Amino acid sequence: QRAYGRVLVQNPEMLRLLRARASSYWDCYYRRRYRRLEEYPGHRLALTLSRAAAFEGAPWP
Repeated sequence: QRAYGRVLVQNPEMLRLLRARASSYWDCYYRRRYRRLEEYPGHRLALTLSRAAAFEGAPWP
């Protein structure tokens, strides 16, 4: 998890894009299955990666 955090600290645009795409995919393809964005696994993964980046020193979104 720390390795991912370090990579994302060095590539903040990658993290921003990941979060945006997870939200977009949920909206387009999974909104009926997962009523709330917080329930969608892609968003949960993006949140976990954001926390890993924050642990390594990135600003929390």
